[in-house]
Amino acid sequence: MFNQTKIVAVIDQFYPIETIKKAYADGARVLEFRLDLFEGYPLHQTMDYLKSLKALNYFETLGTVREVLTNKMIRLECFDELFPIVDYVDIECDTPLKNMLVERSQAAGKKVVLSFHDFEKTPSNEALDALLEDAKAYNPALFKVAVMPQTHDDTVRLLEWCYANRQQNLIVMAMGDLGKYTRVVSSYFGSQFTYGFLGKKAVAPGQMTVEQLKKALLAVG
Repeated sequence: MFNQTKIVAVIDQFYPIETIKKAYADGARVLEFRLDLFEGYPLHQTMDYLKSLKALNYFETLGTVREVLTNKMIRLECFDELFPIVDYVDIECDTPLKNMLVERSQAAGKKVVLSFHDFEKTPSNEALDALLEDAKAYNPALFKVAVMPQTHDDTVRLLEWCYANRQQNLIVMAMGDLGKYTRVVSSYFGSQFTYGFLGKKAVAPGQMTVEQLKKALLAVG
């Protein structure tokens, strides 16, 4: 049920501490540090801010560094900077650095979230099964699947797949307006995290605010 699903607040910019505290009041229990989205700021400035959020001791923390032009040459350094202040590390299934990052994350005692994203379609169940099997070889704490549905049937099939594999420690969501509802009801199908934003703009297609997520989870609970 939803009380087993953790709301993740995405930290993509410098929010006031009061905004972070409100996120906790609104139900967030994990902060995702999207270091890749702090473009244009010195790394040390961003890290000082993220360390101050960790020091609140309100939340678990998740470190994410998607590859962008400005971090391509220092991406490993970015992960190394995050290790001391995060509990989880998000690593994409298709990054060439996957093996190295998984090894370094696990050696640092971090829980690995292997993540798969498809911003164009919802893969077949067979393809999702294959991705899950590949992920198991890395012994991740969680396997994340975020896909783009083209039809309502895609969202239903995704939720059914999530439920069939609910013992596998999954995070599952369909993106976009069509998939928005899955960010709420997936909690009933075995998804362990759901992500919300704090600013004025969603970080991913179909994302809701942390406050909206909590209200929706309570409404269906």
